[in-house]
Amino acid sequence: EPNLALQSLQNVAADGFRLMSVQEIPMKSPALMGTVAGMDYLLYLNIDRDVLKDKVQELLEKENIEIVRRKKRKRRRRGHKHFLSFNARLHIAKLEVGLPQGWEEQEGWAPLMVAIDRIAERGVRMVELLKLFDIEPKDAVIIRLKTRFQNREELGKIKYEQKQV
Repeated sequence: EPNLALQSLQNVAADGFRLMSVQEIPMKSPALMGTVAGMDYLLYLNIDRDVLKDKVQELLEKENIEIVRRKKRKRRRRGHKHFLSFNARLHIAKLEVGLPQGWEEQEGWAPLMVAIDRIAERGVRMVELLKLFDIEPKDAVIIRLKTRFQNREELGKIKYEQKQV
């Protein structure tokens, strides 16, 4: 029963964490992280709201925003650094200065609604997004509002495709 599970999880959640909903996933589904379609965030940023609006507009007008990450490798040879780069603009589904319904303004903080899509099991990290705005993590409050999963029909397709490989 999802409602009982939600209540049980809320009772043991760490301070500062609030669970909003739960969803039943079939036992034979693929790994959950492989089914994440994207994540929605609310950021409170220590920046002037009008300056943030200008930065958001400038970022959204770009076709390519290259992010370079160090690849995870179990065993690295000394001196060999492996990097991966990708176009972060493709992952940014929404950047909007403002608040979702039901949330309140915080004095001195500009609110930014963010939706990140995962493509090829990769998404933009909030620290990387902050860097694009020249904002230090200490000047931000990051709240993950929602983790979006692929729908059940898509889950079935993934499972089927995995069997075919």
